[in-house]
Amino acid sequence: MKRLIPFWVMLAIWSESGCEESQGIMSDSEGVWNTAFSVVVENETVASIVLGDMDKQVRLINAEGEMQPGIPVSELIRASKVNGGADLDDFLAQYICDYESANDGFRPSSKGERCPMVSCLYTKQSYINVMSGRLFYDDDTPMTNGCYHVQGVHKVMMYKANQTAKWMWLYLNGEIVGRQVDIDLLNKMDINGKLAVRWRDVLEAADIHIEMSQYVCEFRREGAEKTMTEEGMCDRISCEVLQNAFIYLDNRALEENGVTSVCGEITNIQAIYMTEKLDHFESHIIQITYQGKTFDIDIATLGQQAVFVNAVPSIKLMDIVEAAGINLNDPDQFLCDYEGEDGYRPKDRDKCSEVLSCERLNSTFVSLTESHKMKMDDAPSSCYNVSWLSKIEIMPR
Repeated sequence: MKRLIPFWVMLAIWSESGCEESQGIMSDSEGVWNTAFSVVVENETVASIVLGDMDKQVRLINAEGEMQPGIPVSELIRASKVNGGADLDDFLAQYICDYESANDGFRPSSKGERCPMVSCLYTKQSYINVMSGRLFYDDDTPMTNGCYHVQGVHKVMMYKANQTAKWMWLYLNGEIVGRQVDIDLLNKMDINGKLAVRWRDVLEAADIHIEMSQYVCEFRREGAEKTMTEEGMCDRISCEVLQNAFIYLDNRALEENGVTSVCGEITNIQAIYMTEKLDHFESHIIQITYQGKTFDIDIATLGQQAVFVNAVPSIKLMDIVEAAGINLNDPDQFLCDYEGEDGYRPKDRDKCSEVLSCERLNSTFVSLTESHKMKMDDAPSSCYNVSWLSKIEIMPR
């Protein structure tokens, strides 16, 4: 039998929100009241609690500029009795917490450094909105990034906190790879009386399986905002050099002759960035028409100018135009039309009938992968994005 949110909760929401705002809430008095919420400790589900059984724990919390009805996650953990009668605060302090969405399995920790797992003591300031099922927090917590606010949250996962954890963050083509790796938990070896782990074991722990010779690596030290390459301290090196490298546990120093000869001693490594080399793409011709002339540009030859857009190697359209020897001093004085190999043109669609300024060449990219898809930043409509881009026509206004 389905349970409804108690009338006193609805009345409290109504009184805080005002009649006009509360009508939508009052029309659905079930919310997520019948949802089961699981408490998972070290990958083992210890309890599954129906939120409707926690009606006495519902609180109105002033968060994110509005009053929200929520159940503290700490009270769900208490109800699971996983602490075995021990003081709840002492128990929570021993763990770090992650959450999971029932909608798509999303976890905050999947965003890596943006939303790492935090002490489970913060579950006392973390709440499940009983109307929407969204996870939210007191305003004074460190969980401010959007990836912490899980929609349709149905699970809290608790892991024993390692107070001496040595975290390593790994990036692949500019995107964080899963969770951080605690190198202190990997197989250790003795190097000249000091404990170290192999670089290849770090990759294995992060489930990264790539051809290292096709990637270049750069490093970021603990506390730094930029990589050592960005700071001018060390050039990018082929990741192949790291095949036999190891990392000391005491100071997170990277040891490999091929690296130290280029960068000198590298200590306190916090993150390693692996970026695909941009010199092995298949030929693809884009034809540019300008002032009655046509220019054929093979974008595969522009690989060294590529950037990663959503982890896909891509070329800015303005770079392609300039490769044709065309200099648009004031691109806003021109209009640009585009066409795909299949004859598709944005202007043939009602929503994209307006031919846009060539100024957008600076914020539009075409991928170097098979689809050769053109993606325009903040395009008025998605129909401006063209797959298998083959032609660019530049016209005066």
